[in-house]
Amino acid sequence: MDNTDPSMWMYYGMALVVLDVFVGSFYLAVLGAACLVTALVSWFDLTVAWQLVSFATTTLAGGATVYYVRRFKTNYEADTLQNLDIGKCVMVDDWTPQGTAFVTYRGAQWQATAQEGAERRPGAFEIVAVNGPILVLKNM
Repeated sequence: MDNTDPSMWMYYGMALVVLDVFVGSFYLAVLGAACLVTALVSWFDLTVAWQLVSFATTTLAGGATVYYVRRFKTNYEADTLQNLDIGKCVMVDDWTPQGTAFVTYRGAQWQATAQEGAERRPGAFEIVAVNGPILVLKNM
């Protein structure tokens, strides 16, 4: 077989892109884009070997791009969002025997824990870190 029908690659590409809309991983979108590029190569009547090379090259380049963007963008956004809370003041009314407290911050109830070495007493505390939904506090 010297070449394949471009419509086969286009159908696979469109199906992968639509599937990625529901999954949201972007890796399926890369595979879909690689199928669409391969459909273009197939339309020029190039052999299956060239089609597979174009599919592999597009997939590797797109996958590396998605990995690079996700890796650095995610860390930047997470740090930016969490750093908005660091340094803010909260009031602790009471500590539980487990060493946690519930504080009202930004209009919501948050679970809080004291930083190592911080005295667990009622009063004002400063946020030093955010671990998911838990605020880490130190004495002011």
